[in-house]
Order: sequence, then C-alpha cells, then structure tokens
Amino acid sequence: ALFGFIPVLVSFYALTLAASWSRDLDNGRMEIVLSTPQPRSRLLLEHAAAVILAAIFLPVVLWLAILLAAWAVDLRVDVARLAAASAAIFPLELIAAGLVYLLACRLPSGAATGLASAFLLVSFLGEFLQPVVSMPDWLIGLSIFHQYGTPAVTGMEWGRFLALLAVGVALLVAAVVAFGRTSLAARS
Repeated sequence: ALFGFIPVLVSFYALTLAASWSRDLDNGRMEIVLSTPQPRSRLLLEHAAAVILAAIFLPVVLWLAILLAAWAVDLRVDVARLAAASAAIFPLELIAAGLVYLLACRLPSGAATGLASAFLLVSFLGEFLQPVVSMPDWLIGLSIFHQYGTPAVTGMEWGRFLALLAVGVALLVAAVVAFGRTSLAARS
C-alpha cells in the first residue's frame, strides 16, 4: 500500500522542482542570463540536471529509510523488490518534470504547472479508481502509475521501466528543442 501513494507524491515533488524554472521565466529572473552568449539549451539542461539529481536522491533515501525502519523493528523485507519499487519511481519523476519543462516553453507558469498537475492527478485517479469504475483497458494503460505497476510485489518490470524512461527523456529532449525556439514574450 505504501508504494501505491509514494510514486504520486514523489512525482509531484519533481513537478514542483521543475516548476521553479517556469516561475523564474515568468518573473524575469532569466532575462539577464539568457542575454549572455551561451546556448539556451544549456540553461534548461543545467536546471533539469539539478532536478534529476534530486529525483534520484529521493527514492534512494526512501529505500534506505524503509530498510532502516524494517531493520529497527526486525521485519524481513525483500531488499531487491524494495529497491525495484524505489528505482521505478525515477521515470515517473522524469515524466512529470519533462512535461513541466515542455509546457513552460509555451505557457505561463501557472498554466504549465496546472496542466502537468492535472495529468498526474488524472493518471493517478484512473489507476486508483480502476477497481471501482469500469474503464477500458486502453484508457487505464495511459496512466503512468498503471505502467509503474507493482514492483514491490513483482520486482522490476524492465519493459515498463524502460518505456517510461524513454517517455521522460523524450519530453525533456522536446523541451530543450522547444526552448531553443521559444520567444519568452510569446509565453505570456
């Protein structure tokens, strides 16, 4: 049950970190930096690298905290499956952050963050309410949390992990390309 909610919370954490980029663009904090002779893509990639490091750090800390808590109460846990459940969260974080970066290239901060949040919320609710509300399998399959699966129970599902990772990387690459072509005045 713990890994039913943690991926959602951690995804919103990554979304919030990435949203600071959009807020900086809206508030004009990037204008001076963007006027210097360096590639615009570098600025976005530097911010994304910081978000990615935080996105990697949080599941590792989560994994260690659960292991320590289990050890403290003498509870046996499957270390490999716990590691799989923690590691499988990273692509979800990358998708959330990549979506914010991509949307922020064209939309104001509030709209970009709101749309990305709505996507995460609908994706989670679709997966969470699946047993109660009858929805077509193809629709449930669009949920990133459905694609996350249950690695704490089944172990790492590499096909799903790599597919989600590819989506996250694609969103980030699309954001870098779009930001290189975006007029900041057109975002308002």
